[in-house]
Amino acid sequence: MGIIETAALGAVGGILPDIIKAIRKRFESTPSYIKSSYYWFSVVLLAIIGAVASIAAHAGTAQEALAYGASSFALLTQVVGQTEEKHLGGADEASLIRQIRTWWGS
Repeated sequence: MGIIETAALGAVGGILPDIIKAIRKRFESTPSYIKSSYYWFSVVLLAIIGAVASIAAHAGTAQEALAYGASSFALLTQVVGQTEEKHLGGADEASLIRQIRTWWGS
């Protein structure tokens, strides 16, 4: 597997947990920060981190590349995420960064 394929699969792995979370919570109200550029910047950053992790770990298969990308996301959310009782739609009065950290922690 080449470096481009490894990076692409690592990037998908990096954002895969966020995609799964969005699908799981699709029937709840959409948080306001989804429309912010900061949120999308953080999603791109997660994809880049996943790609770099897959390349740095020398993933040999597609499953390894996805796993390295997803685990880099998990590590980041453990560091910067926070949990609250209400995850989506309940923190509109909170700051944008707090809302995103709550989303990552959910």
